[in-house]
Amino acid sequence: MAAVTVESSQKRKASAMGTMAVVEADDGEEVVPYSLIDKLQESGINAADLKKLKDAGFNTSQSVAFAMRKELLSIKGLSDQKVDKIIEAARKSSEIGFVTCTQLVSKMKSRFQIATGAGKLDQMLGGGVESCSITEIFGEFRCGKTQLCHSLSVVAQLPSSMGGANGKVVYIDTEGTFRPERIRQIAEAKGVSPSDAMDNIVYARCYTSDHLEQLLVEAAGLMVNDEDRFALLVVDSIMGGFRVDYSGRGELADRQQKLARVMNKLQKVSEEFNVAVVLSNQVMADPGGGCAFMPSYPKPVGGHILAHFSTTRVMLRKGRGEQRVAKIYDSPCLPESESIFEIYNGGVRSLNECGPLPDDNRAQARRIVLVGYEACLVSYFYKVTTENPYGIGIRDEPDIDGPRTGEDLIRGSVFEVDEIVEVEEDLTYLHLADQRGWVFDNSIFEPESPCVVNLAEIEPGCTLTMWRGEVDELAKTIGLKFRQDSNDGQPFTLTVLEEGEPIQRVPIAPGSNLRKSLLANGFQVYQDLRSVFNCNANQLCGTCVLDVMEGGDNLTVRSVNEAAVMAANPPSFRLCCNIDVYGDVTVRLRPRGVKYGGGTS
Repeated sequence: MAAVTVESSQKRKASAMGTMAVVEADDGEEVVPYSLIDKLQESGINAADLKKLKDAGFNTSQSVAFAMRKELLSIKGLSDQKVDKIIEAARKSSEIGFVTCTQLVSKMKSRFQIATGAGKLDQMLGGGVESCSITEIFGEFRCGKTQLCHSLSVVAQLPSSMGGANGKVVYIDTEGTFRPERIRQIAEAKGVSPSDAMDNIVYARCYTSDHLEQLLVEAAGLMVNDEDRFALLVVDSIMGGFRVDYSGRGELADRQQKLARVMNKLQKVSEEFNVAVVLSNQVMADPGGGCAFMPSYPKPVGGHILAHFSTTRVMLRKGRGEQRVAKIYDSPCLPESESIFEIYNGGVRSLNECGPLPDDNRAQARRIVLVGYEACLVSYFYKVTTENPYGIGIRDEPDIDGPRTGEDLIRGSVFEVDEIVEVEEDLTYLHLADQRGWVFDNSIFEPESPCVVNLAEIEPGCTLTMWRGEVDELAKTIGLKFRQDSNDGQPFTLTVLEEGEPIQRVPIAPGSNLRKSLLANGFQVYQDLRSVFNCNANQLCGTCVLDVMEGGDNLTVRSVNEAAVMAANPPSFRLCCNIDVYGDVTVRLRPRGVKYGGGTS
């Protein structure tokens, strides 16, 4: 992929007297919604007074028009009469009075969105983070806030056709988590020159809340004086300094007053320079916010002040592996919804953004519909995590209707499941993992639910990590055997055995834990037995799964076809035990060579 060069193509064409600044964007010339403060000379403000305003951090007419009168009076050398004259001239120049709704719509056409890099997340945000507004992203540690900020910092430099805004970035780091090497990594993945990407990010390390106020004044000066247009201002994180500088309830009022000033400044900068402001925010625990049956999510810090100033609030929480869940927490125009994305080398992406299926592979797909309990094979693929070379995953089992034959699901085939996956709070899309060769087709029925899997990628010697399920069914179906390497907990790590490897026979000592003994020797127990067996199980072999039911002093063996099971296992299967069962336990006995319905394979 050819590198995308982010050039300084947005040169200011403002005259020396500071008339309305013009920016040459990638789609032509557009008017920037601010005018330099020198324009006030046309209204009779002398150059000496304008210099005093510039020295105090007022660089545009809008910044003066937005300011409080007492703030201007604090500037040495400006009298009451001069301040009143300056304010009147600035407000006339800035046109900040009443407009009709039609005029407002026309004015808002200059706004833009910066994509995050994750398609579904951008769709949830209405196209991305919006200019002239403040987007707050909050969540606990390791939920992707800083990664989103890094990704946005690169995408903002891209042309609008690629989801960017063709502008530079101001990045204020209060926690010391900004990493240039991560910017380089994301830029390379996006096809952008890493050196250009880093040159277009202006970075400042912030240490206190006072320092943050000063940096925002300097940032406004950069946006006026730099030759290039700025599109994004990032503060990561907004409350980092405030939580250190102000402690205890006694200083809470002072903290919130200063926070209000900072947020007001950010709001003015976003509207004055038409930039998108993105704030990451920390959270605090809410011990009384939930109950025994309802989860309690952490609350964003900053209180009502931060909540009212933020235009859109997005809550992040951790998912499985590198997956993260984003939720619209508050917005004046976006509905409450969720989107799942993942972190990867190129920033962030939605789970189904793994590229199209090649035509030659799509032609191999064959439709197979599974039914009820016998759909467990497909459940395996939904449970496989994305953290291994052969990963595809979905958290919850879908409801699958229709018949199934094991002959259709053979090693090396491509199969398709006719089903609809509903996206709920704890449900992720079935997706391709790291382009490792899984073949799936998302073009049929539900475009967001790809469901064709290439079993040829499961080869002897590879490992699969599965959350739960019946490994014996998968083994019988595709002609492979599995060894389970983990004794406790989930997920289990399974190793595919070579064909023809001899089957283990497992002696189980009296008083031992049957479940742990089976797991340790390569057998899969369907349910979590919390039982202690005294038994003789020398005949346990292959990929059998036991189906044990407590019945008085004896154990009853059940299956779909009990006669076929017992015929295949005349007295070879024995359990002589004293059993102590906690809870209802049913473990199914399925000997090798016995199919559902009583037939043999």
